[in-house]
Amino acid sequence: MRRGPPQLFIILYYLFFRLLPISNCISSQLQPSHGKVRGDAMDTTTKLKVGFAALMILSGIGVASYPVISNAVAQRHASEAIQNYDDTVKSMDTEKLDAAKEAARRYNQQLDSAVERDAAGEAEDTGTSYVDLVDVGESLGYITIPKIDVNLPIYEGTSDDVLQRGVGHLEGSSYPLGGESTHSVLTGHRGLPEAVLFTDLDKLEEGDCFYLHILDETLAYQVDQIKVVEPEHTEDLEITAGQDYCTLVTCTPYAINTHRMLVRGTRIPYNGEEETNTPQAVQYQALRTGTVVKRVVDAWPWIAVTGSIVIGGEALLLLLLLHRCKKREEDD
Repeated sequence: MRRGPPQLFIILYYLFFRLLPISNCISSQLQPSHGKVRGDAMDTTTKLKVGFAALMILSGIGVASYPVISNAVAQRHASEAIQNYDDTVKSMDTEKLDAAKEAARRYNQQLDSAVERDAAGEAEDTGTSYVDLVDVGESLGYITIPKIDVNLPIYEGTSDDVLQRGVGHLEGSSYPLGGESTHSVLTGHRGLPEAVLFTDLDKLEEGDCFYLHILDETLAYQVDQIKVVEPEHTEDLEITAGQDYCTLVTCTPYAINTHRMLVRGTRIPYNGEEETNTPQAVQYQALRTGTVVKRVVDAWPWIAVTGSIVIGGEALLLLLLLHRCKKREEDD
């Protein structure tokens, strides 16, 4: 799974603009002057070591804190997107809502017919996109997964920009409004330093439920199949006649990402149950989520790499300055 592109630039910016002035300042202090004694040089060396030790500790704390802080920011942005979606839906009158639903269902029917024609060797492009038919703002809706405390907006497409912000709807799969002979596919990143997203998707088990909030409807799905497949194997994402499926997709194994995890849910009646207070959700949140330690553990690959680069760069700069200090002592 790809890491967020800003990290490398942040590191380079930090090393160049934060440490270069320190280097220049210390170098100026090390210039030979009349009456300078060896004891002063030793004091400077000691201060240099102590200062860089403190800087490395602060850098380590900063790197370890980044996943926690960035995830809090990402959650806030997700909450704002969900609130904006809810506000947009509430502002739509019944006629407009019904028209949007009808457009989505018509798209799904055309998609199902296209699949059948393709199987018969008679495929043709319908030229229709749900984006042209259903206009409810930036997102398509949002998904909640109580057991792993997920509450994320759903966006069109699966580009990197989309998957950095929330869950992406796979183009060519059914619009996530449900119905007979539909199969919507939702994808999410796992293991990003910036946000949790689908990091804990592997904690779901058969029988667990997740919910799609689309327009003014809430669709409930119960997990009935979990598979790990190679990326090119997409048979399990196809539409099955008479079934109403939604499959959640993410990369696996964690931080290696050579395969895809497919968590399929089958539609069940939604009876207005309180999604956030299921026994499984309470137990999971109490034991595994909402803690700084868990977030740090989740992002350990990024923390290890970034911390090594930052602290390693500081250590290298320290060695260069100590070498310069020793050389000036010898010249004196």
